Amino acid sequence: MSIYSTAKSRQAGFTIVELLIVIVVIGILAAITIIAFNGVQKRAATAAIQSDLTNAAKVLGIDNVNNGSYPAVYTAANNGAGLKSTNGATYQYTYTSATNSYCLTIFSAQSDVPSYYVSSANGSIKEGVCSGHSAPDLNAPVFTNLTVTERVPVSGSRNWYALASSADGTRLVAAAYNGYMYLSTDSGVTWVELTGAGSREWYGVAMSADGMKIAAAPYSANIMTSSNGGTSWTEQTGSGAKRWRSVASSSDGVKLVAVANNDYIYTSTNSGVTWTQDTTISYKTWSSVASSSDGSKLVAAVDGGAIYTSTNSGATWVARSGAGFYGWESVTSSADGTKLALAGRQSKIYTSTDGGANWAADAMEAKTWHSIASSSDGSKLVAVASSGYIHTSTDAGATWVIRTSSGSRNWWSAAVSANGAKFIVGVGYGGIFTGTYGP
Repeated sequence: MSIYSTAKSRQAGFTIVELLIVIVVIGILAAITIIAFNGVQKRAATAAIQSDLTNAAKVLGIDNVNNGSYPAVYTAANNGAGLKSTNGATYQYTYTSATNSYCLTIFSAQSDVPSYYVSSANGSIKEGVCSGHSAPDLNAPVFTNLTVTERVPVSGSRNWYALASSADGTRLVAAAYNGYMYLSTDSGVTWVELTGAGSREWYGVAMSADGMKIAAAPYSANIMTSSNGGTSWTEQTGSGAKRWRSVASSSDGVKLVAVANNDYIYTSTNSGVTWTQDTTISYKTWSSVASSSDGSKLVAAVDGGAIYTSTNSGATWVARSGAGFYGWESVTSSADGTKLALAGRQSKIYTSTDGGANWAADAMEAKTWHSIASSSDGSKLVAVASSGYIHTSTDAGATWVIRTSSGSRNWWSAAVSANGAKFIVGVGYGGIFTGTYGP
């Protein structure tokens, strides 16, 4: 054998078996590295939310000492600054006023990190969640891509003056002025005419969170209610045939509040069977009313006047003039009643984060706004104006996006699902459109 041939044989490459062994070893090492890295990430995320929860409990304790009670909502803690969290972690908070006690749960944005909670009763951080709390949906819609679709509840144009939505946005009611109401159970794809309520001058409609209890307010007629999702209706003669303009409901559909033009504020605590007229405020040109989910916090708007708020289900009211005196057409409220939004003729949109005590105007030019609607947390808003476009906000009205795809129309009404991912808007003598946010 020559020297050349021997050297060449020594330079031969790896065999297939040897290469496979190397690949397997690299794969094992990579897997170990990934697992170790994920473990580090998980421990870091866990430590972060535990630290956030510890600091939050301290803030709540200071509030209790300074104010004599814990805050009713966690966003009001620390003089309205709220509770801070890191890396996208979120809180759920329950306050019980009768015992001045709270329970606070923190959820990590990382799905493999456990949740932790702390309460005024134990004061120590524990793994798990408070009673009644549940982990947020990490697959919730991203509020960037919006699809707006025209719907056809009935052939021809109608004056869609009032709309309502269930919490999940699947059950919708559309009420036509001088016409019937229409029900959809599939987010507006198909509709059924609700002839049982009759053809009336519908001005307002409200719906419970599950969509089964409906209250509808016609102009110069008695309020109509349904307890089975619109299948059958009851004319509530106790309401009186007034020039009703707006009606709002608690999430369970038990507490109702309604306002009439050149009249008074009326409340019901039994789904509309009986009504109580407020006598503390003289009759006014009421235009719109909204309610918190439990029906305790109410807000009512006067066309050309002040805004009135109540924190005791309408027993007493406070006049709020911070937004000025415009031709107010629509007011909406978050589920806890702290975040309000207000729109009217030739006005800007005004928002409040303290239940109406203070108001801030948006940066848009004044328009003839007809309706504004809010998600349950008050962060997602939809507003519509006459001879304009659909406007949406995902930051509680700080900034707005003009949606031109559905055209400039005489928009008149709006309603939003609890999470803000779905909405419905109606045109004055036109059609109905639904909007859905997707990933």
